[in-house]
Amino acid sequence: MRLVSDTNEHVGALEWGLSSCCFVMGSILRSSFADKVTGNDSFLLGIIGGAAFIPMMAMYIRLTRIYPGKNLFQMAELALGKVLGKLVGAAFILYFVSLGCVNMHDIGSFVTEYILRNGPAILVLAASGAAVAYILRKGPVTLMRIIPLFAIIAVAIFIVSLFQLFNRMDFMNLLPIFTLSPAKYAQGAMITVAIPYGESLTLFALLPFVRPGVSVRKPIILSALFTFMMMTVLYIRDISILGPLLSYTSLPSYEVYRMINSFNSIARVESLHATVIVTVMTIKVTIVIYAIAQGIASVFNLESEKPLFLPVSMFISVYAASFRLSRYGNMEWSLALGPIIWLTFELVLPLFILIGSVIRKKHAEPEPEHSRESGAIA
Repeated sequence: MRLVSDTNEHVGALEWGLSSCCFVMGSILRSSFADKVTGNDSFLLGIIGGAAFIPMMAMYIRLTRIYPGKNLFQMAELALGKVLGKLVGAAFILYFVSLGCVNMHDIGSFVTEYILRNGPAILVLAASGAAVAYILRKGPVTLMRIIPLFAIIAVAIFIVSLFQLFNRMDFMNLLPIFTLSPAKYAQGAMITVAIPYGESLTLFALLPFVRPGVSVRKPIILSALFTFMMMTVLYIRDISILGPLLSYTSLPSYEVYRMINSFNSIARVESLHATVIVTVMTIKVTIVIYAIAQGIASVFNLESEKPLFLPVSMFISVYAASFRLSRYGNMEWSLALGPIIWLTFELVLPLFILIGSVIRKKHAEPEPEHSRESGAIA
């Protein structure tokens, strides 16, 4: 099977792991959909969602062990055969296209609502698409080598903001807990597992660029722990500051930065945070669009995915601009239908690949030597 990448460069597990952390920050820092379901109990979802993700994480780790250095589309073909594998690969392409459009739409919405008030969304999205195409032309290895810098900056700004906002926190807003029905916690956990835990499946697109022989088991586990800690601390911060206002804000994780006394700050912290949000969201979309191009190249047996970067980026930008959903409309979709659709691709299809690989391995196992000798004697 042809490897669709046309470069022999590789990175270590650290770069891949930090890429995963930066990817999930593209979801965590911009939005917190689950708080519309669980309200002030949302800080528990980092724990509940993390526990619910453990079986999925184990499945992802198992797939990387069975098919080291292979991307998701190659795994599907190796486990399910050429025809069925390409059909499953086409389904993954649809998932990545949907994921890319939703996140590209969120970039346009955030920029036009918080940075360039009432600016032309189509121009913002076109510029974002062009930026993504340019980044991808440099190659995924270059991207993974510069991601650690942005990840460190994002975490540093987040930590500094905790100290700046600490005097505004009222931890009594976290009480009482466990006041909702089990169905609410189950819905919140499903949303959390689908976004952002399960979306880390996209990082499989970068596996071929991890140095051969290097295990990604530890980075996957550490990335999940990072997601759990980041989500939990962010929810505790937002709930303790906003209290009852949490359910009335469209972007709580950004609104709290406006409460920092900018007069005593070196720079307007909300502006720094806005820049970080746009940056990590752009990195996330870049990885998703690379996965789309990689999938198309794999399904249609193309020599390279490079010529697809610009057309795919522009398609995602135009498709995202055609959305008529407001931020609240997007939020409603993410609460109701989105997690179910996402988990179909993040849980069901990878499980299908894993089952196929187990069956294929079982049929490929050679007959024991003593059995062959017994047959020859008979």
